[in-house]
Amino acid sequence: MKLFRFVDISAILLLFYSCDNHEFNNPGDYTGGVEMISVIGGYFNIEKDPSHNVYINDFQISKYEITNEQFCVFLNSIKCGSNGSFGNTAYIKLDKDCQIEYIDRLFIPKKGKEKYPVHRTTWYGGDAYCKWAAGRLPTEAEWEYAASGGNKSQGYIYSGGNNYDEVGWNSNNSNYEVHAVGLKRPNELGLYDMSGNLREWCQDWYGEYDLSQKINPQGPANGKQKVTRGGDCYYGDYTIIEREGTEPAWPYEGFRLVRETK
Repeated sequence: MKLFRFVDISAILLLFYSCDNHEFNNPGDYTGGVEMISVIGGYFNIEKDPSHNVYINDFQISKYEITNEQFCVFLNSIKCGSNGSFGNTAYIKLDKDCQIEYIDRLFIPKKGKEKYPVHRTTWYGGDAYCKWAAGRLPTEAEWEYAASGGNKSQGYIYSGGNNYDEVGWNSNNSNYEVHAVGLKRPNELGLYDMSGNLREWCQDWYGEYDLSQKINPQGPANGKQKVTRGGDCYYGDYTIIEREGTEPAWPYEGFRLVRETK
């Protein structure tokens, strides 16, 4: 039995650690394995609290929410603690509902959950992953611009359409369970699951919008909660413009990777 366990783990290691023969040992090394969508910047109207126009530069954002298998590469690369913490900072909550487990000194997705979005991450875990992957979390403005369809926006209520069930997993169709990424209809930019499935961490602290920021706006300099956007599989109607503040140590959200366009 030990031999079969060893072969199984070796296969997983080969899957997670081989990409152009690159060894992922240092933060920022891992730039492959995440499919990115290029977003052409422009002016758009942030619809809430209050409605106002801003300009967003070009950027790239991950086509899907970061998955369990992608997050495992990161955790193994940085040699994260077996409890899901790095030092004294919790990156992921490894409870019974988490779809990642720690076996034989490796983080691996539970069987069949490889392509599901990682969903027990704190803001700190999402932030650390994105920096390690040569990027960052999206600002709230970038997130809303991308979810709205960017320069291809058709003005939908949800990301990709006006029928929530067609574009996102929510309490009406999810059985209150997270689903694999990319199963619903994408939005105008080809981005999946920006409505429903999991709420997503943004880079910004939560607070009132600074209306003086007209170009690439960001949230307050500090705060107690981080912005989360997009709704999830546990609740019903949640439009593109809805926003929430969530304590950064709260371990129940997903996230996307953003890279700036040079």
